[in-house]
Amino acid sequence: MKGSIVSKGIAIGAVMRIEPYKPVGLVKTDNIEVAAKELHESMILTSDEIKNLIIKTRENVGEKEAQIFEAHLMILEDPTLLPQLNDSIKADNISAASAVEKVLTSMEDMFKNLDSDYMKERALDIYDIKKRWVKNILHPGNYRAMESNSVILVAEELTPSDTLEIDLSTVKGLMMEKGGLTSHTAILAQSMDIPAIVGCGDLSYLNQDQEIIMDTIDSCLLTDFDISTRKSYEKKQEALSHEKESLRLFKDKVAITSLGQKVEIAANIAGLRDLEALHEYGAEGVGLFRTEFVYMNRSKAPTEDEQYQIYKDIVEGMDGKPIIFRTMDIGGDKEVAYMNMPKEENPFLGYRAIRYCLDDIDLFKEQLRAIYRVSSLGTVKIMFPMIGSVKQFIEAKKIAQTCIKELEEEGIKLSDVPLGIMIEIPSAAILAEQFSKHVDFFSIGTNDLTQYTLAVDRQNEIISDLYDYFDPSVMSLIHHVLEVSKKTNTWVGMCGSAAGDPLMIPVLTSWGIDELSMSATQVLKAKQTVCNMTNESYDIEKIKSCYDAKEVRAYIESI
Repeated sequence: MKGSIVSKGIAIGAVMRIEPYKPVGLVKTDNIEVAAKELHESMILTSDEIKNLIIKTRENVGEKEAQIFEAHLMILEDPTLLPQLNDSIKADNISAASAVEKVLTSMEDMFKNLDSDYMKERALDIYDIKKRWVKNILHPGNYRAMESNSVILVAEELTPSDTLEIDLSTVKGLMMEKGGLTSHTAILAQSMDIPAIVGCGDLSYLNQDQEIIMDTIDSCLLTDFDISTRKSYEKKQEALSHEKESLRLFKDKVAITSLGQKVEIAANIAGLRDLEALHEYGAEGVGLFRTEFVYMNRSKAPTEDEQYQIYKDIVEGMDGKPIIFRTMDIGGDKEVAYMNMPKEENPFLGYRAIRYCLDDIDLFKEQLRAIYRVSSLGTVKIMFPMIGSVKQFIEAKKIAQTCIKELEEEGIKLSDVPLGIMIEIPSAAILAEQFSKHVDFFSIGTNDLTQYTLAVDRQNEIISDLYDYFDPSVMSLIHHVLEVSKKTNTWVGMCGSAAGDPLMIPVLTSWGIDELSMSATQVLKAKQTVCNMTNESYDIEKIKSCYDAKEVRAYIESI
């Protein structure tokens, strides 16, 4: 089985292919009646899908978010739409998919050219309906596959917005043609605690609803097997389940080494639905709240009051545990259509995160004000992503101070909110001592820090072998930040993929890390790893003398 293994395990289930939307153009048809039938059946399928999505969104996210899809349903069920599409099929002799694309694209363009901002936002609704409907014509099995109790998602790549629409409770495994070890899909798989492999290359040989066995422990994929083989793998699954259950002993334990060094073990979250897992696995707080997910699958940005309500529910759901809000990290692999961000050759190196926020100050202030308004309800911190210079932090801090002043003048009760930065750009790591004079804390983001240090696109499967946070250069930067933190008494955490790696945890702990934040499903193993430590010592000079990441790993494993 080709690719990079994200999380180990065994999955048995039916293939559910998620096909990307690709414009179909004007495809002619010789049978208008068949095209009309396809159109009608796909409309019912799309309507059912949206209705199901409304229910799930209302239950898992909120009423306001569900209203987005209710608007989609109203557009779809417009009584004038189906006749218009049928007329297009007959007049142009085109397929059902071509008719949907042609008519809805025309509607989309019309809304885009109107003066009203509200009407322009409807263009995004039309685009979402078009994309969903065309996919249901060309690949009608997608929705039916979700009715299975056990599916293995197979796709080119999943976008963050895709995952908000999938019923993750039925997903038992993930196989992606593209992506690297720190892609959104990889992070999703870790949070779901399911077997996953990315960068597999062409998976077109896997058919919709085909039952397969995916084993990411021994790196093999079975597409044709008998009952005996299936039962054998079911026994392996059961053994793995017992092993995971034994880690439950660490749920309520504090992560302390034999020498008395304590490390806070926290979880990364993307929204309210992640809190159940956080408490289930005994995380001591949230080291990274990815607030950008609040902005996704919407036709316009959430208002300050909408954000306040979402953040309020999350902070209250923390039961007093601390939470670090990362201000929106839009850009890179997280696109939001209504923000009209420019198309870039290298989006990870471009106009994203704090760079965007410092330009759109009104949008930035709405988020900051919403976070400050919930500060009195719990222990809240704010950190800014993609900070590359001290000047950027000072600019962001001034905007935050303006928000504090405005809220205090409005008579809103606030609590002290520490301000920190993500250290994910090498310049920030190198200048950590300068930053320590201005910030309240650091959080090392190893995913981007590795990407930028090694000049390796972390989602490019072709060069995935070059991406490794155990590289001596990356380890050197991490060590430098931790040494500065000790010297300046600056609290430091880590929220990248390295934070949950059992091989990396003892190194970070011995170097003095204060907190490690990871997918909730990794928390128990992390606690066990820290508690089982004795007096390990990892020499940075030996690590820096290694030729590559493989040699670093070998050195760490030898201790």
